[in-house]
Amino acid sequence: PDVDLIVRAWKATHLKNPDFVIHEPDIRAKVGPWRDPGRGAVLEALRALIAQVDFAVVTCVVRRAEYVAQFGDAAPDESLPGHPYLMTLDFLIERVVMVLEEHFHGGRAKVIAESRGAKEDALLQHEFARLHLDGTSYIAPAWFRQQLHPGIHFEPKGGQYGTGLQLADLSARPVAEKVASPGSTPDRWAEVRAKLCPGQATKNSILGLKIMPWDAAFAELWKS
Repeated sequence: PDVDLIVRAWKATHLKNPDFVIHEPDIRAKVGPWRDPGRGAVLEALRALIAQVDFAVVTCVVRRAEYVAQFGDAAPDESLPGHPYLMTLDFLIERVVMVLEEHFHGGRAKVIAESRGAKEDALLQHEFARLHLDGTSYIAPAWFRQQLHPGIHFEPKGGQYGTGLQLADLSARPVAEKVASPGSTPDRWAEVRAKLCPGQATKNSILGLKIMPWDAAFAELWKS
């Protein structure tokens, strides 16, 4: 079934507007349709929606304090940029091409990202182009070119590809909270965990979850 149609129908029923744009910070702030009374019922319905919709999740969490303590301002290796924003893009795109090969029959994808501002978008676009030319220590540039269309398409959450951007936003928060507190059970974690792409990317983690830097405390985090 069409993901966009399912999500729009859900919004029409539970948010009274099929064009409503979901911003995860609004959920935490309890504003708009996320406030009481009725908050609990809407959140329960949202969890059910995430479980229902067919999509795959690839995430990257950079633990900033631990990263700085281990690497300082430097990159982990010379193929990566030192800027954590750009480095996270590299980690994600590495995993995406592996997921395309392993789970989507080697399909070719177009990368859609939420626009964050002219400068931020330009930095990501430049780094994405560099991956197509230079690759990383793990992925050759030809593999990036084979699996990904050139150029990132940027747009707001309410744009043509807004449903995917909103699902990404809803998936990122529970993963980040779970990594920050492995013993916790964040809202939506159970549903998002089931969407994490399986398969062994490295000796430590599955394809759908990259944690940098790694710690033994995260062993099989995706199963808890």
